[in-house]
Amino acid sequence: MTDDWKKQVFRQKSLWEVYTLSRAELPKPIFNSAVFWISAFVLSVVFVWSIGIGHEVYSLSEALTLTQTVANSGFVLAVGILGFLIAGFSIFASVTKDELFITLAKIPYRKSSINRLQFVFFNFLNVFTVYVGLLAICLFSIILFSEQSPLIRLITFAAPDYQQFAVPILFLVVCSIMQWILSAILKLKSFIWNLYQTVLVTIATESELQDQKERKHS
Repeated sequence: MTDDWKKQVFRQKSLWEVYTLSRAELPKPIFNSAVFWISAFVLSVVFVWSIGIGHEVYSLSEALTLTQTVANSGFVLAVGILGFLIAGFSIFASVTKDELFITLAKIPYRKSSINRLQFVFFNFLNVFTVYVGLLAICLFSIILFSEQSPLIRLITFAAPDYQQFAVPILFLVVCSIMQWILSAILKLKSFIWNLYQTVLVTIATESELQDQKERKHS
């Protein structure tokens, strides 16, 4: 039994496995879900509009500019938040006592399949994954959909009526990035609350650890 917590914390072998488990175990606010699906519906309507008459309203150059603007905004947001998260994670992991970490690992977190140590660090790793994904998709879009990219040159050369299908594709990219940005902001809101819960869990565990020491000396 003493080694069960060691097996549990080493069970996940990749960041993706940690993300999928943390999505299942961390609290899911109803407000976040409602905002996510409402925005998904609105952005779906915008995409359908772009298929119908979007190419008549937007030129390829204008659609590319919009894509670049949205991707740049997401890129700046992801870089800024990731810097803050990495710094906070490093400080928290380095200043906390090893004894407290071990105690956290031995105590289950509420009625879930994770322990308190995993709850503490899954808060960080879950948000890390979301913002790394946002950073990747924005950087990819900035490079791929620049006006001088080989993809755009190929489309304009190969298809004379390229604007009719190129504009909806760009709007699909724009809507996807905007949805990801919104999800990342909602995730950050939840992270702040979960971080508060993490502090409470750590304080409670530290108190339990001190009580155990006092009972041993008494």
